[in-house]
Amino acid sequence: MNKLKLLTLTFLIGILTATAQKSNAIQKVYDKYENEDNVFALSLSKQLDNALDTDFNWGDELKNIEGDISKMSTLIVSENSDSRKMLLNMKRMIGNLGYSDLDLPEESTDDSEDKAYLFTRGKKGKYSEIHLLVIEEDGSGVLVSLFGDFTVKNAS
Repeated sequence: MNKLKLLTLTFLIGILTATAQKSNAIQKVYDKYENEDNVFALSLSKQLDNALDTDFNWGDELKNIEGDISKMSTLIVSENSDSRKMLLNMKRMIGNLGYSDLDLPEESTDDSEDKAYLFTRGKKGKYSEIHLLVIEEDGSGVLVSLFGDFTVKNAS
């Protein structure tokens, strides 16, 4: 009986540890890059209930996002000889941490080198994390992360 209790306790600790690591996975990106010379890091923690309630165009569709924000973090990367490589490594790292990469609708057909990537944690219109990575043509960029309880639905 003691072996069963020990096995159950070990299993529960493993699940809790995996959940805690998964829910804080993006912090690895911030920890790795926030002290770089050409990076400005900012993080705000404050429970903001009903902070989001806005409509936006998603391709040809009108969507609505609403929800509570518990934290917002950002990394602003100034252009230098290694900034594009740094931002592409951030993109790869975020993908490897298990975030879903949502395809952004094409906004224009110009040949701009600016790229935007949207990563989320959640599904079916319910998200706990939203991360937007923008890489500018000159190699500068920004990572903006929102944490909270978000719902995305068709606007009516």
